[in-house]
Amino acid sequence: MLILGIETATVQAGCAIGGHEGVLASAHSSKGKRHAENLTPAIEFICSQADIELSEIGLVAVDVGPGLFTGLRVGVATAKAIAFALRVPMIGVSSLDLLAFPVRFSNRLIVTAIDARRGELYYAFYRQVPGGVQRLGEHQLGSPDDLAGQLLASGDEVLLVGDGANRYAEAFEGLARVELVGQDPCYPSAESLVQLAHPQALREEFERPDAIEPAEAPMFDMLFAHGAGTLEASTQLTGDTVSGPGWASILTGIEEERHGVTSNDTPVMQAIDRTVPTFLGAAFDAGLATGLIVHWLQLPLLVEQDAAQGFRLGGDTIVASTAVRFLGEPRDLLFLHFDDCDHAGHATGYGPSNPDYIAAVEGVDANFATVIDGVLARETSPRRRGCS
Repeated sequence: MLILGIETATVQAGCAIGGHEGVLASAHSSKGKRHAENLTPAIEFICSQADIELSEIGLVAVDVGPGLFTGLRVGVATAKAIAFALRVPMIGVSSLDLLAFPVRFSNRLIVTAIDARRGELYYAFYRQVPGGVQRLGEHQLGSPDDLAGQLLASGDEVLLVGDGANRYAEAFEGLARVELVGQDPCYPSAESLVQLAHPQALREEFERPDAIEPAEAPMFDMLFAHGAGTLEASTQLTGDTVSGPGWASILTGIEEERHGVTSNDTPVMQAIDRTVPTFLGAAFDAGLATGLIVHWLQLPLLVEQDAAQGFRLGGDTIVASTAVRFLGEPRDLLFLHFDDCDHAGHATGYGPSNPDYIAAVEGVDANFATVIDGVLARETSPRRRGCS
């Protein structure tokens, strides 16, 4: 049986083809987070390198996280589409399991750690067993200091693997019994995915494609299809994405170095450089009627007071219902902010392997659909007035 493996959990995306004879061909890309544009050409490339047709694939294996939500969604959606088209089964494998596989011959406690952004890690513990490694419980989400404390308390000789461990190496360098693996393996690999999926396939431990599910977000999918959104843009070029600096860049169109917002602290956000207006401020100065409806309490600190007329604060459902009410008024420009996804991610972890996060994504999609319905109703109203 030929297996196609698709891995998109981190900034390095990859795919591989293999079976009982091992990995036949593989490809990896480290071009930031451009998984959507890189994945399909990579699959075509490895089929060519292995001298097979895609129709010869008998199983699709996919990394199901934890990891970058947008990357995982691209990978899972692509894997499902191929499995449905070929009428073949699927297998989902944890990204942390993939990191442990290349070091499976170590008799030490193996710990894998993936950068979860915002100063946190996804991590899991493994022990060597005949034929591979066994995960000791579910993966965890915590700070580098949380993990360092657990490693110290374990008293074990530890092999620490992954980009998260490398990024926060200073938290582990003082631990005498901990060895930090360098650059290889640093990310989960599609080769490991194919090799781990093969014995599961022999045991027929398949999953239905509809059981491996990214968030259902039909409204966002429609917007992306019409060019109204992107999964590739970033508000910050380096380091963790932080809400305050990110929103300041979105609102002003300038970099962190210019607007001066470097954290979420209230005094820092209030000190935003006002020589460059936010787009709401510019619209207000041009005579447009603006409005601001947000979930996050700190966000209005970035917006000029006059431009934030009609300001409302509430949860995502309140943001949506208030927006619909505002659409019944003479408004030219509304700024809406939904934050349930970020709340869920901070609380229990980001990515399609977390049902709370999936529910939050689908909730935001439904709330935004409510807003779009309000926009469409406004366009057919006799009191119609254009609103962006």
